[in-house]
Amino acid sequence: IGQSLINVSGGGTGRVSSFIMSAGLFVSVVVATPLVSRLPTAALVGLMFLVALNTFAWGSLGLCSVISKMDVLVIAVVTVVTILVDLATAVLLGLFLSALAFAWSAAKDVKLADETEGVDGKVRVFRLQGPLFFGSA
Repeated sequence: IGQSLINVSGGGTGRVSSFIMSAGLFVSVVVATPLVSRLPTAALVGLMFLVALNTFAWGSLGLCSVISKMDVLVIAVVTVVTILVDLATAVLLGLFLSALAFAWSAAKDVKLADETEGVDGKVRVFRLQGPLFFGSA
């Protein structure tokens, strides 16, 4: 993503510019490894930090007041777990939390009505409306 942003911000929008950018990256990794290895790690970290700051859509923070609180919680948990553990664990945890949130909201939509009137006294009739799955119980 950072490479694409640098390419587009430099005016490159075509296939040739993408090819030249990838060829330059290939040369810097394969041929110029001794020179690149001499760069200070702190400089590379600073460069990565600037790319991350410029890549983030800061306007999306305003959506936190519009979307549900559970979605905000899922986003926050996935972000923190990605930073502290790894992305794969964060994605699995996000899927699990989202599934729980869906099960909770869908289970609240179930309506149960007792329609025993006019039926034999030994039989009870219930009408179930809404989604029926494991979370409805």
